Amino acid sequence: MFDFKFTCDNGAVSFIRASKRSVAIALFCEAEGYSLDWVEKHCRVCKVTPKKEKSIEEILEGIRDDDG
Repeated sequence: MFDFKFTCDNGAVSFIRASKRSVAIALFCEAEGYSLDWVEKHCRVCKVTPKKEKSIEEILEGIRDDDG
């Protein structure tokens, strides 16, 4: 399962969890009442990947590198 972020030109931002992009778009259209054509013209769909948490060692290494 993946998270997909829908950013529409009307300012709406939604997240849908689905197995693939096409399923996420179909679920979004059904939930919001938009047509597929409208979504293609007015929304940007991106797969969201969670950011990796940095360890304390990685954070300190970055600070040391900045002190140069």
